[in-house]
Amino acid sequence: MSSEKFPFSTFPFWDTDPNKIDWKKNKKFVIPRIIEYGTAKDWQLLKAIYGLSTIKEIMLSERNINKKVLSFLICIFEVPKESFRCYRERQLHQQHWPY
Repeated sequence: MSSEKFPFSTFPFWDTDPNKIDWKKNKKFVIPRIIEYGTAKDWQLLKAIYGLSTIKEIMLSERNINKKVLSFLICIFEVPKESFRCYRERQLHQQHWPY
């Protein structure tokens, strides 16, 4: 557990105690949660703490990213949607019936 105070909003971590998250070591857990559910202030903090290259590396390999967040990341990182694992795998597993 990190000895430093958790710097992000706590509501993206509704299912766990944010004070028990080592946000320095568990960036693969923290970054997607903040990007999906955090505030604009959290996004600025995320960039300052981890840097865009680390954020990009982690998000490119994520299995599930909401479509709006994916569009945002495509613009931020200036990469094609096919670069994202979630997009490639979504194409492989199309549903037959809309839900």
